[in-house]
Amino acid sequence: MDKSYIKSVMLKASESAILIQAKKLLKLLSEEESLIFNEVQKLKFSEGSWFRPIHNIVVPLNMISIIKNESLNRKILLPTAMLHDIGYSKLRLKGNDWTRSDIRMKHSILGAKMAENILRETGSFDKKEIELIISLVKTHDNPYRGIPLKTALEKQHRDSDRSFVPFILSFYKDFINLDSAETLKEFLKKRIISLGMKPGKGYSEPFNTKTGKEIGSYLMNRRIEEIESGFLKNFNNQFEKRMDEEFIYLFSLAK
Repeated sequence: MDKSYIKSVMLKASESAILIQAKKLLKLLSEEESLIFNEVQKLKFSEGSWFRPIHNIVVPLNMISIIKNESLNRKILLPTAMLHDIGYSKLRLKGNDWTRSDIRMKHSILGAKMAENILRETGSFDKKEIELIISLVKTHDNPYRGIPLKTALEKQHRDSDRSFVPFILSFYKDFINLDSAETLKEFLKKRIISLGMKPGKGYSEPFNTKTGKEIGSYLMNRRIEEIESGFLKNFNNQFEKRMDEEFIYLFSLAK
């Protein structure tokens, strides 16, 4: 199937889902959390970040589940999950520019400054909390730059971010952008290894929390099922339905 067609199907489905899923997420947020999320929702992203608005919903949603099930620090981790990629809104990206090491570093630095301004405007965070959140924003993509994460908070936030990788929109977005010469089965094998779900050659970064691993396993098993059943042949008719099913599952974990 033509990859430009796959993208057009995903773009249409994501545009329909953004408002619906954002409203559902807001119901799980406190007043101060809602202020931050609404600031993020106002941002505009370039063509090269067309998937970012869905990412900015899925990551906080999964962070809520991880926080709840692992008894973690919500005041630090959830704002970080909402704010970590806002720096991309300041960059004019095309294609897979977002994968470049210099872009990953630049968006983290820009995002940290933007995050600091948003956090100060809410008036709900003290200096130490703001410094901690912006530090997490600055370092969240360090693994892609060959720099290991050091603190528990860095690793916990990383799980929420990594949980987007096997999400249906992200998986097929990466397939059409990153490995154009590979078959879908070959790409799937690499993704399973990269998420630490099976040993093999290449980059591997396992989940750090039980909940992160649970989410990742559920989503990746759906990708395996799709590929085994020839999902691409019916992509147009099935993609939006299957993305809705994944949102239903993720919200059920977060409630």
